[in-house]
This record gives sequence, C-alpha cells and structure tokens, in this order.
Amino acid sequence: MSAMFPKPSEMHEFLPVWNNYVDPAMHRSVVEFHSKGNWIRSSEIPLGGTRGISQESIESATFSQLKPAPQYSRLVPLEKSEMPDIARDFGTTHQFASEPDFSRELLSKLLLNSFAAYASGERAGHRPYPSAGGLYPVEFFVVINRTGHHSIPPGAYHYLPVDHALGAWSYGCLECGTTVLGYQDACHPPPVSLVYLLNLHKALFKYQYRGYRHGLMEVGSMYQQAKKEAEKLSLASHCWSNFSDDRISRWLGLHPEHYLPVLVQSFGWRRENNHGR
Repeated sequence: MSAMFPKPSEMHEFLPVWNNYVDPAMHRSVVEFHSKGNWIRSSEIPLGGTRGISQESIESATFSQLKPAPQYSRLVPLEKSEMPDIARDFGTTHQFASEPDFSRELLSKLLLNSFAAYASGERAGHRPYPSAGGLYPVEFFVVINRTGHHSIPPGAYHYLPVDHALGAWSYGCLECGTTVLGYQDACHPPPVSLVYLLNLHKALFKYQYRGYRHGLMEVGSMYQQAKKEAEKLSLASHCWSNFSDDRISRWLGLHPEHYLPVLVQSFGWRRENNHGR
C-alpha cells in the first residue's frame, strides 16, 4: 500500500454501542450497493460509466422534462412572473479564482450557519438541516487546500457541530489532497473543500436499510444549506463526485466500509466569466 495511506489496523472505526445493533449481512449488502456508484476512470468505462450511449441521446436527456404517456387530460398553467431570471447567478463554478486568503472568520461563519447545532431554545441540539430521528449520521471533514496569512493552516480537520470547532486531523497530507479529491486538473484548487461521509453503522442501527436512504437525503440537505449560506458570503461552490471512495477513506484514515464518502463540496471565489450549471 502506498505510503500516503495508513495500514488497515491504523484506521479509525469509531464504533460505539449502536454498532451492536447492526446486522453484519445488512451492513455488507449496503456497502456493496454503495460501491457500485464509485467513480472509475478507464478505457472501458468512460467518465460517468456510460456504455454505448450516443452523444445525441445524452443531449436529449439534458435539461429535459418528462411527460409520461398517456398524456394529461389537461394542463393547468401557472404564473410565470417568478420564473428564474436567465441572468441569475446560481453560485456554482467549475473553476475557482487564484485568491488564496480564505479567512478564519469567513470559514467560521460558513460552518456556523450551515451546520452548527443550536445551543439553546426549543430546538437545542438540532442543526440547520433535517435528519431522520435526529441521528445526524453524516460526518464531514474540512480540507484547507490553500490559505493566506490570516487563515487556518492547510490540512484536514474534522468539524464538531456541537462544539463549533475543528479537530486537527493527523491524516490527509496535502501533497496528495487535490489528487484524492479529484481537483488535480483544476487551474487553481479551491481554497476549502468539505468531504461528506456517511457513518454507516450510525445510519443503519435504528432505521435498518432505510437509514442509507435517510443518509443520502441528509447529505443533500447539508450541501444545499451550505450553498445557500455561501452565496450570502459571496462565495461560489462546486459539488463533485469524481473521486475514488476508497482513496478518500484511506487518505483520511477512516475505515472504508464504515465511513462511506458521498460528496465533495468546495468553496472559493469564482474565476471571472466562469459559470457552472
């Protein structure tokens, strides 16, 4: 195994009492299902995993809407006064600007408003996004890819939403970070990336197989919440799935069958005249 990865015996598992309630066979089947969505780059399986699909077919599905047969008996038109403006900026970008200074204060505001648990009131303990049963089985790591003079040093950090603090992580060397996260071809790596991982045992022990679905729903709620808060701070973001699950887990020193990487979301400033979808 490459020196960039820890040995299996050195990987973190974090298996508290709820691990005892997870059926091993169920756990194995969910891991195998999840692994089928892993990204693979090879001469046999092009980007996205499509086989023998024409570009014309792909384009016909892009930006399309479905009108199933039989056709509707009638259409009820809705007011178009609130239709999205074609010039509206949706805050997504594929290429980030070169400005490196992502201040500690800016990162703190983004994380606080996106993920931190409420400290008091009727919703104490809740976070700004929904989670089935209040389990919050999704963990995420903050990867500082590049920084300025007034920022948190580069590295990988585990975010603690109750404490609103970053735990410095001993794994995740930056020399391989952009490659592992899938940004090796970017002109400028994003200043900050979040790596969302599903704590599978925590997701399954109460809701069984449905817990996996709940976990994916939670990741979607989290990245939308972060995107919304980033836009308030004039930051652009990018959601990314072109990474190897196993490489990310091992890079962070997490057991690849207990912590399933789901998404990488990055933040920074948009390069001029660069817009995503």
